[in-house]
Amino acid sequence: MSYLFQETQIETTISFEDLIMLVHASTEDMTVAVIEWVANRLAAQRLGQLVILPLRRALDELASSAIRSEHLASEHNPYALADLLSQTAQAAGCAGVVVDLRAGLVPVATQLMLDPDVLRVFCTSLSNQSVRATGALFSFIARELRKSAIELTAPLIIVNKIPSVFRDFGTDDRILEPVLELVESSLIPDEAAIVESSEVLLGKDLQLKPFTLVKITEISDLQVPRSRWDDFAVQLETSGFVGQIRIAVNELLDRVLPTITQPQTNAIVMDNAMSTTASERRGKLSVFAEAMEFAETKSAVIETPLITGPFRAFGKEAQNPIVVSEGAKGTGKTLTARYFINKATWKNALASLGYNNAPFDAEIVPAVNSMIGSSAYVTEVDERRKAASMTFGSGAPQRAFETKRFLVSQVAIQHTQSQWTDLWLDVLAWTVGFKSNHSGAGDMLITELRKSGDRMIAVIEGIEEIRPTTPNNSLPAMIGSLLVDLPARLRTEQGRPV
Repeated sequence: MSYLFQETQIETTISFEDLIMLVHASTEDMTVAVIEWVANRLAAQRLGQLVILPLRRALDELASSAIRSEHLASEHNPYALADLLSQTAQAAGCAGVVVDLRAGLVPVATQLMLDPDVLRVFCTSLSNQSVRATGALFSFIARELRKSAIELTAPLIIVNKIPSVFRDFGTDDRILEPVLELVESSLIPDEAAIVESSEVLLGKDLQLKPFTLVKITEISDLQVPRSRWDDFAVQLETSGFVGQIRIAVNELLDRVLPTITQPQTNAIVMDNAMSTTASERRGKLSVFAEAMEFAETKSAVIETPLITGPFRAFGKEAQNPIVVSEGAKGTGKTLTARYFINKATWKNALASLGYNNAPFDAEIVPAVNSMIGSSAYVTEVDERRKAASMTFGSGAPQRAFETKRFLVSQVAIQHTQSQWTDLWLDVLAWTVGFKSNHSGAGDMLITELRKSGDRMIAVIEGIEEIRPTTPNNSLPAMIGSLLVDLPARLRTEQGRPV
């Protein structure tokens, strides 16, 4: 899982090893603060509905891990690891925790396997070594928990990679039978040995199904797993693996988890939605679709645009995002720009996308925008610039038309891409009123933001409206700088304040 996540995420901000080290080095009264800090960092490591806590940030040095079992437990709290993961997950807004343990009785893994509150899932193949080790592990866990008078929760056993010929002739059942009998005897104590003479044995409830078993056939599509998280998830789904395991997993969860009921408010909302006529619903769809068209000419920005996968990916950024978005007219560039400008700050924007625990905040500032169409859009731009300049404590910002006029004048002059990168940085500074019209203002703004800890996200769109007025112009250099040099320059800035 750590390698899949590393291939998918550009940067890991927090790891399992970091969490353990921080808690181990903290006093007991600081643990809650540490957990909240880690949970905030985890907001940047969300993949869809999953929050990933990889083993460590640098996977090239796995052999040097300093985590020891004594870091995680004490005689007062032998199950500290599960408690810590549970508390961190709760602080991060998660519904549960899934931990991938190493095979065998590794000390760190043993703490989780022996925790009575942990639901166990065992995966084995039909190889002799794997089957025997699984049976021995069951015996060990059941014996240890029985010493503490704790009943073992019925686990899930997955037998993976069963050849089709084994299934056809029942060979898999013959291989598994002695091990399953051992598992069953380990999970169900000998009632005759502990029953009292005055007790009616047949009046007691006996557990007849102490575990859930699922068999997975050999799937050739999974012989070479994909390296990226999203690709691997699709591979699991399309290969049939998920379909084979779903019924058993749902049965297991239904047995061990409390029934989850929908809030009453949701039911009311659904009733109201269904009570409208088809004609009324079509009318609402028409209004929504119309708002999606030609964002430049709309008098007001829509509250929530069409949210795609790349759009949701903004919520995973642990630092100021630097994104280049290209597309034909009508593909949603201006719509996206107006949406972010309307939200004013990064936290507001992410909250409307469903990310309520943004790891940082930043002023969203329109640096260049389309001037064709809606005058309301131009007004939004100027008002946003004013608000951002007040937040940063700088002077009066350039107006939107002044910025465009400056860029048009500079395109008419021969500039290199390197010179255009400096010009672009100056423009970003002038849009928030920082040393307006002064050369070198961009570099100074980055330095000031780094000192103050503030952040700025500039929105640049509508570049197609900046046309050269002379035959020998620097339009290619301007665009080359904007698409390549400027993003590369900002990515190298320490702390990425802009």
